[in-house]
Amino acid sequence: MIATKPSPDVAVEELTRGYEEQARLYARMLELSLEEREALRQGGGMDRFMDLFAEKEDLLRLAGEIDERMAGAKESVMSTPPADRPDRERLGALLDCVAMVIEDIRSVETANAVFLDAQRATHANVREDAAEAAAVYWGADC
Repeated sequence: MIATKPSPDVAVEELTRGYEEQARLYARMLELSLEEREALRQGGGMDRFMDLFAEKEDLLRLAGEIDERMAGAKESVMSTPPADRPDRERLGALLDCVAMVIEDIRSVETANAVFLDAQRATHANVREDAAEAAAVYWGADC
């Protein structure tokens, strides 16, 4: 979809709506990331984790589509001198909020990755111990 370049006033409204919509999507992604953490910690299994992951992928795709729709509006606002666009401060504040939620998502995702790595390492150690025990047990009979 090719975005057209709207007038600066229309562009600000488009960006405001788009960023507000993205903020809601990212807030939901944060909730899902937190749910993933709980599913991992409670041993909820990989099925639940993968369902949550798939839902986050869908939300990311939607956020990308919104970003594409806003391309013309971004160009319009960015090509207008800041002194002529006092409402750019409002957009900046909205973008700051979106950036903070994205940073929160990143932090939770990093913690989830560390937890998954620790689980993988634990399972690998258990498998190695089981293989050694089996070799000792079966080897003693042979």
